[in-house]
Amino acid sequence: MEPPKDSASGRHIIEGRGIPVDGGIYIGADGIRTVVDSDVMKQPKLNAVMKEAGAFLTKNQEAILGVVPAMVREYLPVNPNSYESICKNSGNPDRYQLQVFLKHKDKDERELGGGGPDQQALLAALMLEKHYKNKYKHDFKTRFTGKMPTVAVVKDPKDKHARVLVMTRIGDIYEFDPKGGDNKFKKIWKV
Repeated sequence: MEPPKDSASGRHIIEGRGIPVDGGIYIGADGIRTVVDSDVMKQPKLNAVMKEAGAFLTKNQEAILGVVPAMVREYLPVNPNSYESICKNSGNPDRYQLQVFLKHKDKDERELGGGGPDQQALLAALMLEKHYKNKYKHDFKTRFTGKMPTVAVVKDPKDKHARVLVMTRIGDIYEFDPKGGDNKFKKIWKV
């Protein structure tokens, strides 16, 4: 089944299980749309972060769900002032590339960047999605059984902020809730 499309951008809407994060658009509770596209040519800052994260995650397989939230907080800290500033000063007042929220320095070497929990969840989901695709693309067992860890972005039922769910190959489910102050993925379902 084809995921629903955003009428303004034509991209698939990121929400729910089986919906890829990369190449989609997430619509927050405040109506702000965040575009997630790791295309190297379009997103040089995001791609640099993904490359660095990929190299680190490949060396730290057993701790992947523990380190991704820390990496996300490093690359994209929660910063309401930055989030509001980006949303106010952008040429497109309701749609932003994920990379604009990444931490960076301006010409005067001041640290800028930061976003909200939605952007943190999207970055975590993108890191895991790309890592799992790269890790398991040549794995015989995965190709034979079709079982690969899956990543989903879902909205919290109470206040509609983004959370990340990961289902492992054996069926355990882990959750990362940036707004809830999670510093790691928590196991919420065990097979």
